[in-house]
Amino acid sequence: MEVQFSAEQDAQLSRLASHEGKNPEQFAKDVILRTLEDNERFLATVRVGVDQADRAEFVSHEEVKGRIDRLLQQ
Repeated sequence: MEVQFSAEQDAQLSRLASHEGKNPEQFAKDVILRTLEDNERFLATVRVGVDQADRAEFVSHEEVKGRIDRLLQQ
């Protein structure tokens, strides 16, 4: 796979990579892999929430408001 960047984007990538002590290719690969992992975790968490909602396992609006009020009073 190849990805094309504008000259400005390429310069930005090079600056960020240099700041991290990596070459631009490795830096880009690391960022993409981290993003993919984050996305997988996010989707898994959403699935858990949807499953809980399907089972009617959720907190009512009043309970949420009460929790927030208690937090703000601390």
